Amino acid sequence: MNIQKLISAVRQARKRRKINDFHETPRSGIDVSDDEFNVTLVMLKTLFKYFKAQSCLIHISFYGEIIITLTEMGHSFELSITNRPHFLNIDEYLEQLKTAAYIRLPSHNPHNSMTLSVKTIRPKAIWKHYSIDINNTENTLIEQVFNDLKTKMNSYSNQEGESSYAVIPSKNDLLAAIHFGGAFLGTSSMLYHLSKLLTNRIYIREISIAEHVISIDGSNYADKSEHWFGKREAKFFTQYLPSNSFKQSLNL
Repeated sequence: MNIQKLISAVRQARKRRKINDFHETPRSGIDVSDDEFNVTLVMLKTLFKYFKAQSCLIHISFYGEIIITLTEMGHSFELSITNRPHFLNIDEYLEQLKTAAYIRLPSHNPHNSMTLSVKTIRPKAIWKHYSIDINNTENTLIEQVFNDLKTKMNSYSNQEGESSYAVIPSKNDLLAAIHFGGAFLGTSSMLYHLSKLLTNRIYIREISIAEHVISIDGSNYADKSEHWFGKREAKFFTQYLPSNSFKQSLNL
């Protein structure tokens, strides 16, 4: 995939990343304010060009996760760019919640404190963070990130990284989709009421969504339940869940 197609994939995935607001373990990627998004893409293009020049493979997942593989080493890592939210008046947003099903808190960043983070795709790997200025990204920083990664990967005794990466919807993804769907579609949707019901569940072992039905398994057989949904919910799921077989089963 060329650089421009990679950037386009990041743009498209940004729409789906709204689900992260309802996710217990949000997926990594590009999470910056709207007015900083385009300039962040300019920086991202510079990063992609550098990694391409190092013979790296780059993949953008359905949810906008950026996976880069060092082909010479057989290991992959995630790359994320974020800024930390700073809320000026939290009382104002609490007041809005009295009349709204949900609101999204804006990210306000007066000091332009941006962070580039990387993490190898291995069990128990941790993120390494670098402070950056999106308006002035020097190659020296990119080289430092790349060299730090190579040093880390050279310390691995075997190759546990994956050269390919695919998003398989997890239990948390499905839960986030239900909660997001309830907020997005409103009180007339069954997802709104199912979302409220699930917030009171202590443990959910498994969730599956197919053929217009959501199946939920709890801690024992008595906790199993099925919840049927219509075309509006089905259309929502096809937009926010990465499963071609799921889309086909709904006959949309």
